[in-house]
Amino acid sequence: MKSVFLATAFCLATTGMASALTPTPDMGRTVACFDKVWIAPTYTVTKELVQPKKRVYVKRRGLIELVEYAAIYREIKTLKEDGHWVLRQIACKKK
Repeated sequence: MKSVFLATAFCLATTGMASALTPTPDMGRTVACFDKVWIAPTYTVTKELVQPKKRVYVKRRGLIELVEYAAIYREIKTLKEDGHWVLRQIACKKK
């Protein structure tokens, strides 16, 4: 039985019919289509107080005004997850 199979494979290979038996993209059916999408890296951000808010009396145009300045913060970013590629399923286009 093994020798018959080998002889058949040899005949197909020498006659060029082996290429007809190899799978090609045209022989199968499309099950699903996917698109490659880049997912950006994610960060955790914390705030660090640099200068608290303050109120200052300022003399302007002959008047004394109370001026309030907002607090100043510094953002500290820490990488949570690296960016990566994801395959997302999309609707297949008809040919």
